[in-house]
Amino acid sequence: MLCFAFVLSDPVALEENAGWVLPDADYTPYSNRLSAVWADLRYNTYTYAVIEDSGSFGNLDTGLQNPCNHEGLVGECHTTEDNFINVYDLALTHGQLYRICINASATVLNREGWKDNLEEFKECTDGVVVDTTPPEPGTVWIGYGTGSRYQVSHVAKIQM
Repeated sequence: MLCFAFVLSDPVALEENAGWVLPDADYTPYSNRLSAVWADLRYNTYTYAVIEDSGSFGNLDTGLQNPCNHEGLVGECHTTEDNFINVYDLALTHGQLYRICINASATVLNREGWKDNLEEFKECTDGVVVDTTPPEPGTVWIGYGTGSRYQVSHVAKIQM
């Protein structure tokens, strides 16, 4: 499974054979960078692209044979040998949904004593929405409004 990640200060990194424990992100405060992690895959090389998902380019849930040829491609297509990416210098639009799509060709990995046949892999993240709106402090009150009065009572346990 592909997972969107955003880290407030540092880029995403993943050591070899390490797991990813942070949850998938649905929103990002950044309009210039995206990161993704796919910790469970074991291919040698991945092709990836950032795709603007306007909903009119087909179903991205099934992945893309070649993400580099998609109409919604943002920036350039890249390859990596890592199980994570950090894409910088993007021009992302507030309120827009973006996905990262990866593709790995069928591969045979020679292990000690056996061969691991990996079929072609193609998948897109479920997407992340750019939200550059800063949070606003809220108000909490008990009752129906800020002027409501309330009473607290405690029930004591009576032993007989």
